[in-house]
Amino acid sequence: MAALPGGAGDSDYWCAEVDAVGGQLASLELKLSAEQVKKLDEASRIELGFPESMYAKELVRGFRYGGMREQIVA
Repeated sequence: MAALPGGAGDSDYWCAEVDAVGGQLASLELKLSAEQVKKLDEASRIELGFPESMYAKELVRGFRYGGMREQIVA
């Protein structure tokens, strides 16, 4: 029976895992300009549809907040 990767003596496996985590952490250093963020926001915007579209109606807001939306949402 073959040993599973990641055993205590499998240094190649652990080195590969450490390299993978290092690469993932390095990707967090990505810097985007305001224009790039704006383009990404526009490209990824989705239409929320139901039920979110229903909550935008004034009548539903009145029921949802018990007529006190202006006092609750500042």
